[in-house]
Amino acid sequence: MTAIRHIWAGIVGAVAGAALAVLIQVIGQMTMGFPIDYLEWILLACAGIGFLLGVVLGPRSTKPKTKEPN
Repeated sequence: MTAIRHIWAGIVGAVAGAALAVLIQVIGQMTMGFPIDYLEWILLACAGIGFLLGVVLGPRSTKPKTKEPN
């Protein structure tokens, strides 16, 4: 069960990384004139790093862990 939670955290991290990549691209285009060709590489790098961080760090929860009675 924990492996699925780690993979899910990786997917969430990848989506967050993709959103960050689009933000970086838009800001880069407006300020420094980045060509649109950089988007795929920035997107791949940020989503990949986000996925790896999500899998390695795993899910983070602020809820206390309690066992449910059987």
